[in-house]
Amino acid sequence: LEVHVQEKKLLEQLQFKGNLSVKTKTIREKLNLDKLVSIDEESIKKIVHDIQKIYREEGYHVVNIDGSLVENEKNPDKATALFVITE
Repeated sequence: LEVHVQEKKLLEQLQFKGNLSVKTKTIREKLNLDKLVSIDEESIKKIVHDIQKIYREEGYHVVNIDGSLVENEKNPDKATALFVITE
């Protein structure tokens, strides 16, 4: 049995691009993102799902969200979470 463990990256910042109908502040508050310290691909997927839910609650049913981790080139233990939203 072989197990590979990958640590989460330390979160440097969260970036949202393209969100015109739902403000960044609203997303951060509803998802309690300011308390987020570390992040991985599973966290990104969950946040994307939760952002889609916020948009549906606001009446916007056609939205595409692409979430990704952008690794810090100088410190690979840190990353920025980037969410590109197409409304």
